[in-house]
Amino acid sequence: MSTWIKQTSKAIYLMQGNQWISRVTKRPSPTNPDEQVLDLEACREWFLREDRPRAMTVSWADEPEPEKKPAPPQPKYWFQASNYWPHTGR
Repeated sequence: MSTWIKQTSKAIYLMQGNQWISRVTKRPSPTNPDEQVLDLEACREWFLREDRPRAMTVSWADEPEPEKKPAPPQPKYWFQASNYWPHTGR
């Protein structure tokens, strides 16, 4: 699935669909109270991905922040040794 970048008033997000998969949060500028800063080095990895982002949106309005993409469900394994080694007494 392709990725894209979304900038909001609080962060810059690497998006897949309508959910973010990575985020860099903005923080107040130490030198200018009217500005915010973020660490672009953290975004560098986004452009090294095979599915690197090819588009970006910028939100000028105070809209809700996107939701985080949930982690894939963990597989559930149930293992009982006696099913595989019935003569060992395990």
